[in-house]
Amino acid sequence: MKYRKPFYFLSGTIAGLVLFAVWFHSLNASRGYWEAELDREGPHMKLTFRLRGSERMSLSRQLLLSDAEIEGDAPALFKLPEEAERIPGAQLKFKDITLRPGRVNLEWRGHEIDLMTSRLIVDGKDYDWDQAAPIKLVD
Repeated sequence: MKYRKPFYFLSGTIAGLVLFAVWFHSLNASRGYWEAELDREGPHMKLTFRLRGSERMSLSRQLLLSDAEIEGDAPALFKLPEEAERIPGAQLKFKDITLRPGRVNLEWRGHEIDLMTSRLIVDGKDYDWDQAAPIKLVD
């Protein structure tokens, strides 16, 4: 009889933790993920970053690298940060996806790119997500 209280407490705690984990996973899935698309645009290599799977915001921005060749097939899609190392010339530097889409920092062909929902930083310079003009990179 005296063991019932701790058993009920432990059962309630475990049930609460399971419910919290299910809720948190559902919340994270609805916030989307970062996607990168590598393609050609005339003599330029184009890398487009966008937020996928989010119903609450739409973010997209293009980076153009002049006179650069693409290794492999184009266009190619990559889910970030999981597939960042598959982007030719890219190396993942930092990721924090505790709350999706999170923050992803990578180096691509000598250029540092930092993706966040609040801003995009390329080579230390802030860019707005709502600008239509592509970001031209100097090689």
